[in-house]
Amino acid sequence: MLTIFCFIIGGFFISLKYDILILAWFIMKKLLITTIFFALILGLSACSLKPQAADTRPIFFYSTGCPHCQNVEKFLADNNVRGKYSFLEKEISDDRNNTALMVKYAKVCDLNTDNLGVPMLYSQGKCLSGDVDIINFFKSQLSL
Repeated sequence: MLTIFCFIIGGFFISLKYDILILAWFIMKKLLITTIFFALILGLSACSLKPQAADTRPIFFYSTGCPHCQNVEKFLADNNVRGKYSFLEKEISDDRNNTALMVKYAKVCDLNTDNLGVPMLYSQGKCLSGDVDIINFFKSQLSL
């Protein structure tokens, strides 16, 4: 009888030991998940969730085979415009994304998108077409 009682008590202790381990495992798991959740929340709140300001630099659209574009390119190189003035350059003949961007800005300027041509410059809601107007734009920006 005594052995049966010890066996029952021993089984109880073994069972209790495993229950405590399982309970500790679940508590640790919940703490880990909670810690990760709050770390993510703090990390996201530390980051700026505001949208980035749009790039306001002028965009020069050109094509490699265009003679008027080459006139602008020559002016840019001869006057070191790239070193003095910040603007974006988008080649449209080999990149559909750049072509789509040019069409998008042409629509902003209310240009007929059926006859768009290069060179074209978009700056602050205005579009300039042709080498003479674009060169004059850069001259005015650089006081040349």
